[in-house]
Amino acid sequence: MKLLLTGGSANGKSTLGEKMALDLTGPHYYLAAMRPYGPESFERIARHRASHNRKGFITIERYTALDTLCLPKRGTVLLECLCNLLDNELFSHNSHFKSINVVEQIFQGLESISNQCDNLLVVTNDVGSDWPSYPPSTLQYAAKLGQLNCLAAAFADAVLEVVAGIPLLRRGTLNSPLMKHLENSGKGDSHMILVIGAEASGKRTFVKELGFQEAEMSPILEDACPVLTDLHRMVAQDPLHCGELLPKLLHKRVVICNEVGSGIIPDTPQGRLAREQTGRMCVLLAQEAARVVRMVCGIPTILK
Repeated sequence: MKLLLTGGSANGKSTLGEKMALDLTGPHYYLAAMRPYGPESFERIARHRASHNRKGFITIERYTALDTLCLPKRGTVLLECLCNLLDNELFSHNSHFKSINVVEQIFQGLESISNQCDNLLVVTNDVGSDWPSYPPSTLQYAAKLGQLNCLAAAFADAVLEVVAGIPLLRRGTLNSPLMKHLENSGKGDSHMILVIGAEASGKRTFVKELGFQEAEMSPILEDACPVLTDLHRMVAQDPLHCGELLPKLLHKRVVICNEVGSGIIPDTPQGRLAREQTGRMCVLLAQEAARVVRMVCGIPTILK
């Protein structure tokens, strides 16, 4: 089984990937590609390593040269993630292949790992959904990751997009042990409706079609308006304490939030934290919401 999991930052891809991997044949390998480059990443890697070990994964840290890796034994591999692997190969001083086709070589690495295991689950992200005001090297990275994602999707038996913790099967079929992860979780305990989507994708218009007026919408949590707009901006103001907002959010009739998890990773710790916390808040809200609606080009899709 070859499975590609994609979606925005902190939308639940890795959590879902771990659960799925542990449902498949062992041993279970966690192939970690994040290279430590500062205190923030060292802390994150240590936290992740401890968590993986507790769950029963054998952690293998591999920053480059995926095509030369030999697994000790067949089993299930969770690769986290293509984004880090490509970043390492493009920008690290000891890159395995600086002067050849990086995308093709990483894809050959995926093929090599797949031949050595029973199941391969690969996590990636879409960084091309962003305003292209970046240096040429960053734009090159985004383009190459898009190419790599297309190759990986065509190679995989199934492709899942994870949105606010909700898996959407985009192509292929899943093995029977994994089908349970696609089951609709039904209504949550709250009456709240979560409406997500890109900037200017028709979220407010949709909410008005539900019967709410503009005067009933507000970006302020503490007022009496039943509709909270711009949750992503509220999280960005204080990402460290945004979890404290959850009980109040669940008392709203509608919560509107931009999807901010795609695109290039922000270059400041505050920006990275705000993006991740927005994704986590949407996952938590989606679990409790009565309905989750995603807007694309003014078209609503009911995710839950």
